[in-house]
Amino acid sequence: MSTRQFNEGRSIAKRCGWRRLAACLLVFGSPLTHASGDVITCSVVLQRGDGLIIELDAELAVTAAARAKGLMGRTTLTAGYGMLFDFGSARAVAMWMKDTPLALDILFLNAAGRVVQIERGTTPLSTALISTQQPVRYALEINAGEAADLGIDKTTRLRIDRLANCGGGRQSVKPRLRTGRPSNGLVLRRRWA
Repeated sequence: MSTRQFNEGRSIAKRCGWRRLAACLLVFGSPLTHASGDVITCSVVLQRGDGLIIELDAELAVTAAARAKGLMGRTTLTAGYGMLFDFGSARAVAMWMKDTPLALDILFLNAAGRVVQIERGTTPLSTALISTQQPVRYALEINAGEAADLGIDKTTRLRIDRLANCGGGRQSVKPRLRTGRPSNGLVLRRRWA
């Protein structure tokens, strides 16, 4: 294991919890690999401006190679599933849809997790650059139209403290929308239709 892989593993452990990382090592082997290479699966929690919580399952791209590949070559993406890119620090980012036959919504988030830019319905297979208008730390790619369907806008923020289930391979088929506020103790869930 290289120093870089060790540091990436340490970073994942800090975000997702040391105990989960240890469990992943025992059950799944290295948490730095997944079916598609250098990604792990996490539960991503977004909180809308009105307090509603949205949980999505996403692959977390943990290496430069995984971030470069993204969702290239994928012909389907399950509803409520996406890919979260962590660039390590806030910076200007440019992405493209080359070799990606799916139309996507791309949420760009700053270091605090706040959505600062949304690119809706990107053009599949396009080599046109999609550049951020300000420095971002994260990008979340989801199916085209899901941002609007879930009510995601610039008041939405990524709950960085709630990245969970890393490497567990849990994949739900639909996003879960909680109808209560996160601190109220009683949270009602309903399936997103």
